[in-house]
Amino acid sequence: MSSERPSFDLSHVRGVVAGGASGIGRETVSVLAGLGATLTIFDRDGHAARTAAAEEQEGGLTVEAVEVDVTDGDAVRQAFAEVAGDRGLNTLVNCVGSNRFQEVDEVGFDDWNEHIAVNLTGAWHVVAGFLPQLKESIDGSIVLISSVAGLSGIPKAVPYASAKHGVIGLTRALALDLGPRGTTVNAICPGVIGTPLLLRATTRAFRDQAQERTPLRRLGRTADVAAAIAFLVSRHARWITGAILPVDGGLTSGIRSSHWD
Repeated sequence: MSSERPSFDLSHVRGVVAGGASGIGRETVSVLAGLGATLTIFDRDGHAARTAAAEEQEGGLTVEAVEVDVTDGDAVRQAFAEVAGDRGLNTLVNCVGSNRFQEVDEVGFDDWNEHIAVNLTGAWHVVAGFLPQLKESIDGSIVLISSVAGLSGIPKAVPYASAKHGVIGLTRALALDLGPRGTTVNAICPGVIGTPLLLRATTRAFRDQAQERTPLRRLGRTADVAAAIAFLVSRHARWITGAILPVDGGLTSGIRSSHWD
């Protein structure tokens, strides 16, 4: 994990990081726990989740792990009820996501349903499971991970882009409904981040050209996103809700029209 850490005190945070066993989620767990947060990792890869939790525990941090698939709403609700305990929870970060680039003519119903289930319905499941565990006296924070593909369509990713646009709609609607309860809801739209998901879904040419077309001239790091999440769940961000924050090195400042095969 990165040694570049923001300086927020997150000792008040008792939360869940869904998708916390790898990529952006794994970095987020490390950063938030390192700043004092008490966390539980939700991930369908139970072994990876337990390994991540053990690594943080070795450093003296308070992190647990639960194996759960966010596409199973009942399982998600049960998992939240089990980890909340009497103290409740006040923070949720959803980093679960999947993508597979394919031509639009190749997208079948199963492809569509899979991407919507993981990227959009899964986000709703974790929110729905989290809300009953929010105690009324707690100022809650929810951060959902969308994508630059949630701000603009990208080639060869119809289901993914549609789902990530939906995450932005979900964020804004939740911000309206939960604001009167003192709960903030924000979304982060990462650009091209060097995660295992990116490496599986793209070619070297794609990544090289993405770097060239990003104003800051590099791929993003998971630490870049985790730092933004740390701010949004901190007490410094209590007046920010409904925000859609690109963390993309400036990529969405311009326009592109090719997939960079």
